[in-house]
Amino acid sequence: MLIRTRATLRQATLSAEARRHNVDGAGQLAAGAEVRGQRLLLVDDVITTGATVDAAARPLLAAGARVDVAALSLAGT
Repeated sequence: MLIRTRATLRQATLSAEARRHNVDGAGQLAAGAEVRGQRLLLVDDVITTGATVDAAARPLLAAGARVDVAALSLAGT
């Protein structure tokens, strides 16, 4: 449902503030994806600052996904 619109740096090497800036606006809803009213689960391999999950949730919420977009991680710090 999401596509990357620009390349980003590897998050692991960045500070929390730099991570947020790095992924801000780097993705958008894919053409034809319909999320209005849907409950969604974002899956990320590692959640450290939450910057990637936050950046992924923004276009989904803007397109009308339900406010309870959830995230699942396989690891955390």
